[in-house]
Amino acid sequence: MKKHHYFFPLYMEALSCRGDNPSFYEGSSIVKNEQQEIEHSTSVEDVDAQKLSQPQESDKPQESDRLPAQDTVETSIQAINRILIQGTPDDLTESILVHTLRQKADFGTQKVQKGIHHYFEVLEQNAEDPESFVSLITRLSARADAAGGLPDGRWHEVAQAALGEQADLADEWGVDNAAGTIERNLATTLYLEKAAPGAVHYLREEYGIQHFGRYPAQMLLDMFHRREETGPWGLTIFAKADHNDAFYYSEPLAQMHSEVGDAFTTRIIECDSVTEVRRLMARLAAKHGKAGFVIINAHGNPEGMRLGDDQDQVLTKEVINERFGFLIHECTEEGAGICLNSCSTGQQGAVSEHIAASSGKQTSAPTTDTAVQDYGAEIRGNTIHFNPKYHDGSTRTVAADNGSAIL
Repeated sequence: MKKHHYFFPLYMEALSCRGDNPSFYEGSSIVKNEQQEIEHSTSVEDVDAQKLSQPQESDKPQESDRLPAQDTVETSIQAINRILIQGTPDDLTESILVHTLRQKADFGTQKVQKGIHHYFEVLEQNAEDPESFVSLITRLSARADAAGGLPDGRWHEVAQAALGEQADLADEWGVDNAAGTIERNLATTLYLEKAAPGAVHYLREEYGIQHFGRYPAQMLLDMFHRREETGPWGLTIFAKADHNDAFYYSEPLAQMHSEVGDAFTTRIIECDSVTEVRRLMARLAAKHGKAGFVIINAHGNPEGMRLGDDQDQVLTKEVINERFGFLIHECTEEGAGICLNSCSTGQQGAVSEHIAASSGKQTSAPTTDTAVQDYGAEIRGNTIHFNPKYHDGSTRTVAADNGSAIL
């Protein structure tokens, strides 16, 4: 599947940060006219937060206002205390954090790790919806980029510090944040935990989801809130393997959810092997009843679709003919539609025809290397029929029960 741009708009205003210049901090007022008392539970150890909260005699910068930029640990903790007092992160706070994040030394200290965790807790308190959470994080990212960028792997460390008990998720997201995928995963994960405590753990355990930033947050919340329901539903399978971050293009899934979400629950699973697909698919069918549609998102070619990074983690024609097609037949309603979001799988003789023939389900797929633009979901009773459009306008193949192309 080809990669398509999904970047969020970066909030570039007020990005005159010069985090690598110690003089940037000179003359900056730390806190004016803030509360005099700070509860012990909200303070960070070894920092005199009350001193930060005392009002100054005038607006004229004083010596006590100047931040010792050479001590990145202490200035970072001062910034954290600032947002704990004020309740919101401001330009000065984020400038200091960027300066700290840009330093190769000191970042791993316990104080700074705690400071980063507190920063994201405050972001969580101020985010009202998924997009506002994303905008808060991308604002920090844009500020860091304006200052010259962060060291390689630093966003991975930031994610670990921010996630707390879910810190191991950061390892699944990798260390390369060139396309902003760590930021997006982090924003969605933290928002979900704010909106529905326990949702992240549940979705990981029950559906195998690790890359939360790939999916519309509202769809994930609906999955969690409807986790015991047995009404009409459909299955969307995502391969864990995604070498070019193509699966972060979530607009078609969000559009389909807005069109059919009231009538159908879409349940997403992430898999890196045929065995995992079979296990999760059979378990969901046993719990919720037969699915009304199946969507498969995986990098592919006419011969197969890759689920994991190893060669044997591929849905080949042979695997489809031997057991996967029968699994789809057993776990889906009569007339359920199947749509493949996988390059060139709709060509003559390709895997889509094998899925259709072995499952007895109408299957739609692209004939070229492209990605879905619109699923064209149409509700038909307790099933959904697909009439998809792909980005390059390639002719789709819809295979009938016998595997022959009918369009």
